[in-house]
Amino acid sequence: MTRITVSVRLNNDIPASLLGEIAVAAERAGFDQLWVSHDLFLRCAPALLACLATRTATLDLGVAILNPYSLHPAEIAMAAATLQEISGGGFRPGRGAGAREFLGWAGISRTRPWQRTREAVLAVRALLQRDRPARIPGAMIRLARGGATCGFPRRRTSPSTWVA
Repeated sequence: MTRITVSVRLNNDIPASLLGEIAVAAERAGFDQLWVSHDLFLRCAPALLACLATRTATLDLGVAILNPYSLHPAEIAMAAATLQEISGGGFRPGRGAGAREFLGWAGISRTRPWQRTREAVLAVRALLQRDRPARIPGAMIRLARGGATCGFPRRRTSPSTWVA
């Protein structure tokens, strides 16, 4: 029998205390996942999820989305690995190009979103695989040669959402 995953997605304009109450209620109601948006100029979704991970036990927590324009792939990998550790393996990283409107407000141009997102995904994967150095084909994202990797033990990467 196929199991259906039931999720709730919330915006990052919700106060942290209320978001915590919603997460606890969602877990009690039997939801499997809770996703929080990471729109610029609002609350920081990775920080919110770290707090939620301390208040929930079975709820998988996801961020929708971490983009490679306002966050370097090294920072995305760092946040993903840390949230996996804090959540006991229940972090779900959503990655994509990001909203042109929000990036524009920050003065960030969203050029070549498909290529940038693809290269960022490859970079994050490579950084999280500690047994080999990160080498990324492409012209938009560069990592120094010589073995950039995640610098602490991490849990196995969880399934993630890809949005281009």
